[in-house]
Amino acid sequence: MEQTLEGELPRFDAHIERVEIDGNPALEVAYGGEVPVLFVSGRKAFKFRCTPRELRKRLLREVRRGSDARR
Repeated sequence: MEQTLEGELPRFDAHIERVEIDGNPALEVAYGGEVPVLFVSGRKAFKFRCTPRELRKRLLREVRRGSDARR
């Protein structure tokens, strides 16, 4: 998933915040079976993997959501 993110995020002027769950019991319980998990705008979007096409589609939806909110 990391390679997909590195290739696609610059196209959307997006950034990533990595959160390590090791040593955090609450996060280990919540996400331990789903690592890696990717949230987009605070919502779980992917777990385990995503393709470049899936990620682009999800990020485009987010861009559209943002432009609709500004209208």
